[in-house]
Amino acid sequence: THNNNNNNNRNPSTTSYYPPQKSPMHSPKTRAKLLRQESKRKQSLRWKRLCWMCCHPLPLLKRLMYHLCRHSFIVRFAIPFFLAALTFYYGFRNPQWTFLPGHASVAWWCRFFGRQVVVLELARIIQWFFIDQLVLGTRIAVQCLGPLLTLCFIQARGWPFCVAVWGFLDLLLLEGKGEFEKHWFYFLYPPDNTGDDSGSYILASESYVRLLLCMILAG
Repeated sequence: THNNNNNNNRNPSTTSYYPPQKSPMHSPKTRAKLLRQESKRKQSLRWKRLCWMCCHPLPLLKRLMYHLCRHSFIVRFAIPFFLAALTFYYGFRNPQWTFLPGHASVAWWCRFFGRQVVVLELARIIQWFFIDQLVLGTRIAVQCLGPLLTLCFIQARGWPFCVAVWGFLDLLLLEGKGEFEKHWFYFLYPPDNTGDDSGSYILASESYVRLLLCMILAG
């Protein structure tokens, strides 16, 4: 009986032997394709996570409020200038000092300097969001702009970037002969009284425009 069993095991006609088939997972091409798909999926998830961390309104607003409360120029400089403008305009009947250039009143100069501080603070906020949060805080700038432009933005951080953006925002908000350029809250005044616009000629002068262009080029 033992010999018959051995003969049956050795006989290929009685034993059906199927060679193991290779799974598609074992092929190098399929494995490389799956690895590429997995890397793309992880990269897309990483981009979504970075965009969520950078552009989510609540953490971004929290960091912005912390930045404004600790480093803002509006509280330290702009509000005192505006209070001084109100004091000179309503308390001292809007005087004019002879040593100041032109015929602009003291209240107008105080309001002008306060508005300049507000525009400077807007430039600093743009720098904080664009350079501090995007360029230095994530890898988005390196992947989109490349290492050279990213290095240029990092080196421009500080007064060069702020001065250039400050001059550009001044061209948009504080240059020209329109009512908005003369007074940001002109709609609060009656039509026949737009407030103190004694220095509006400065905003439309060529020297002021050249100064703003020099600020942009210097930055």
